[in-house]
This record gives sequence, structure tokens and C-alpha cells, in this order.
Amino acid sequence: MISPSESPEDFTTVDCTQLEKYLKGGLWRMADMETRKLIITACGGNPADPQTTPSLNQLPCPDLQKIDQLWVKYSRGRFGFSVQQAIWKPLEQKLYSKTDVWAAFGDRTSWRINHLLKQNYWKQHKELTFDIKAPAGHLPHMGDKFGILTLEQFFKQMEWCAGNPPAE
Repeated sequence: MISPSESPEDFTTVDCTQLEKYLKGGLWRMADMETRKLIITACGGNPADPQTTPSLNQLPCPDLQKIDQLWVKYSRGRFGFSVQQAIWKPLEQKLYSKTDVWAAFGDRTSWRINHLLKQNYWKQHKELTFDIKAPAGHLPHMGDKFGILTLEQFFKQMEWCAGNPPAE
């Protein structure tokens, strides 16, 4: 765990300079793609391999914390993994089924469309809103493989990094 006098970038294994430039410039789509690249790299994977799915329990805490910190900072609290976690947790506590939690989360983040003309339609990555006006938690999304299991792994890793390992 990082002490208050230290910052996550003091210990990161990946260079977040480009991510910060994208976020600072409001280039949300580029920041989203850069985030995926950084996370795969930090987990020891190859971001050039489209089949790569990172093992998020290998994601170093300083990298996760720094990436999240940048998203939260430059979106003024609208985007980031911690923002998504804050949306997820109450749903998880209120709803019985993970499928229902995932659906409600998708509705809140606008990843899912569920109305008369399109029922239970999950947006593809290219259909997302890469704009600061998108709903809270809409980004980062990181691609179409970013599903319920990936999201839960992120949240477990975030809790672990915060010193609150989740109960199994």
C-alpha cells in the first residue's frame, strides 16, 4: 500500500504519460484504448495480441491506482474504475443475481440499451459515448471483452490494493 507521502507513479511499472495527455486533452476514446494497453502491459501481456485477456490479479496496485487516479482527475470524478465500483457496490448489495447486477450496471453506465425497440442490447465499444457528457462510470470500457468477470476482477483488485481484500 502506498503511504500518503508517496504517489502511485513512484512505483508504477508502466508509463502513464500518454494516458495523461489523452485525458488532459479530453481524447476519451484514445485514453480508453491506452488504458487497455497499459493494463495488459502491467499484467505481463502483449497489447498487440488481440486475443490477450489480462489476468487482473497480477495487475500491480500502483499501476491500477495511478490509472484510476488519472481518469478520476481529468474527468472531474465522472470516469474511472473507482467511479464504476461506486455504482456497482450498491447494486451488488441490493440485487440477488449477478446477471441482474450486470444489467442494472449496464443501464446506469449506458453500456446497455433496454427499451421497447432494443431490448437488452449491449453496445459495442465503437458505439460508446467518448465524451465528458457520458453518464458517470461510462469510461473506461476498454473493449468488447470487458464484461462482468473483468469488472468484478477490477473491483476485487482495487479492494486488495486499498488493503481491504474481498472475502472469497
